[in-house]
Amino acid sequence: MFNLHDNGSILNSFGLFFQIFENIPDMVYLVRRDEKGDYQYQFVNQAATKLSGIPAFEYYGESISKFLPDQSVQLIKEKYQEAIDKKRPLFMKRR
Repeated sequence: MFNLHDNGSILNSFGLFFQIFENIPDMVYLVRRDEKGDYQYQFVNQAATKLSGIPAFEYYGESISKFLPDQSVQLIKEKYQEAIDKKRPLFMKRR
Protein backbone atom coordinates (compact mmCIF):
# COMPACT_ATOMS: atom_id res chain seq x y z
CA MET A 1 0.00 0.00 0.00
CA PHE A 2 1.13 3.56 -0.47
CA ASN A 3 0.52 6.84 1.28
CA LEU A 4 -1.51 9.23 -0.90
CA HIS A 5 0.32 12.16 0.65
CA ASP A 6 3.76 10.79 -0.22
CA ASN A 7 4.49 11.49 -3.90
CA GLY A 8 7.61 9.33 -3.81
CA SER A 9 5.56 6.39 -2.59
CA ILE A 10 3.03 6.86 -5.40
CA LEU A 11 5.78 7.07 -8.01
CA ASN A 12 7.47 3.95 -6.64
CA SER A 13 4.16 2.09 -6.72
CA PHE A 14 3.52 3.18 -10.31
CA GLY A 15 7.04 2.15 -11.25
CA LEU A 16 6.47 -1.29 -9.76
CA PHE A 17 3.10 -1.59 -11.53
CA PHE A 18 4.70 -0.60 -14.83
CA GLN A 19 7.54 -3.13 -14.43
CA ILE A 20 5.05 -5.91 -13.73
CA PHE A 21 2.79 -4.78 -16.59
CA GLU A 22 5.66 -4.73 -19.08
CA ASN A 23 6.98 -8.14 -18.05
CA ILE A 24 3.76 -10.15 -18.06
CA PRO A 25 4.25 -12.72 -20.85
CA ASP A 26 0.62 -12.45 -22.01
CA MET A 27 -0.83 -9.62 -24.09
CA VAL A 28 -2.16 -6.97 -21.70
CA TYR A 29 -4.04 -3.82 -22.70
CA LEU A 30 -5.28 -0.94 -20.61
CA VAL A 31 -8.20 0.82 -22.30
CA ARG A 32 -10.37 3.83 -21.53
CA ARG A 33 -14.06 4.18 -22.44
CA ASP A 34 -15.03 7.53 -23.94
CA GLU A 35 -18.36 9.35 -23.68
CA LYS A 36 -19.62 7.59 -26.85
CA GLY A 37 -18.92 4.13 -25.39
CA ASP A 38 -15.88 3.47 -27.56
CA TYR A 39 -12.67 2.12 -26.06
CA GLN A 40 -9.23 3.58 -26.67
CA TYR A 41 -5.91 2.02 -25.84
CA GLN A 42 -3.98 3.75 -23.06
CA PHE A 43 -1.18 1.22 -22.53
CA VAL A 44 -0.15 -2.05 -24.15
CA ASN A 45 2.60 -4.25 -22.80
CA GLN A 46 5.67 -5.60 -24.59
CA ALA A 47 4.05 -8.98 -25.22
CA ALA A 48 1.19 -7.26 -27.07
CA THR A 49 3.59 -5.35 -29.30
CA LYS A 50 5.70 -8.45 -30.01
CA LEU A 51 2.72 -10.66 -30.84
CA SER A 52 0.87 -8.05 -32.88
CA GLY A 53 3.91 -6.54 -34.57
CA ILE A 54 2.49 -3.08 -33.86
CA PRO A 55 4.63 -0.62 -31.85
CA ALA A 56 3.11 0.55 -28.55
CA PHE A 57 3.00 4.21 -29.61
CA GLU A 58 0.66 3.33 -32.50
CA TYR A 59 -1.95 2.01 -30.07
CA TYR A 60 -2.08 5.02 -27.74
CA GLY A 61 -5.42 6.85 -27.92
CA GLU A 62 -6.64 4.76 -30.85
CA SER A 63 -9.97 2.96 -30.88
CA ILE A 64 -9.93 -0.80 -30.47
CA SER A 65 -11.82 -0.97 -33.78
CA LYS A 66 -8.70 0.26 -35.60
CA PHE A 67 -6.85 -2.96 -34.77
CA LEU A 68 -9.57 -5.58 -34.41
CA PRO A 69 -11.80 -7.27 -36.98
CA ASP A 70 -15.33 -5.84 -37.09
CA GLN A 71 -16.87 -9.13 -35.95
CA SER A 72 -14.74 -9.04 -32.78
CA VAL A 73 -15.33 -5.43 -31.74
CA GLN A 74 -18.91 -5.82 -30.50
CA LEU A 75 -18.09 -8.96 -28.48
CA ILE A 76 -15.08 -7.29 -26.90
CA LYS A 77 -17.08 -4.15 -26.05
CA GLU A 78 -19.65 -6.37 -24.33
CA LYS A 79 -16.91 -8.14 -22.39
CA TYR A 80 -15.34 -4.81 -21.38
CA GLN A 81 -18.72 -3.54 -20.17
CA GLU A 82 -19.20 -6.74 -18.17
CA ALA A 83 -15.79 -6.21 -16.54
CA ILE A 84 -16.73 -2.61 -15.69
CA ASP A 85 -20.09 -3.65 -14.24
CA LYS A 86 -18.53 -6.40 -12.13
CA LYS A 87 -15.49 -4.24 -11.26
CA ARG A 88 -13.17 -7.07 -12.26
CA PRO A 89 -10.41 -7.43 -14.83
CA LEU A 90 -11.22 -9.13 -18.10
CA PHE A 91 -9.37 -12.29 -19.07
CA MET A 92 -9.81 -13.60 -22.60
CA LYS A 93 -8.23 -16.59 -24.26
CA ARG A 94 -7.30 -16.72 -27.89
CA ARG A 95 -9.24 -19.27 -29.90
